[in-house]
Amino acid sequence: MELWQEMVFHELREQAVKFVLPNIRLDAERLVEMKIYKALEDIRRILDDETLDDPSCFMKIERIVQVNESMGSDGGCRHDF
Repeated sequence: MELWQEMVFHELREQAVKFVLPNIRLDAERLVEMKIYKALEDIRRILDDETLDDPSCFMKIERIVQVNESMGSDGGCRHDF
């Protein structure tokens, strides 16, 4: 890499960057609410699945953990194996 490129990259790394997307409306609170509601729907569907009987409780918990993980969460103490 040329010296001038290194110097420019160095200066750019030191600068704050602000992205502006004028055609996108993003309401973070609403986005989180929608993800939470979708997760709750998925969890309810899993818990209501009567093909899973009591001995398969582990699988219900595992599927709930997978829903949490799909949203970027972890399984907490239920997934420490």
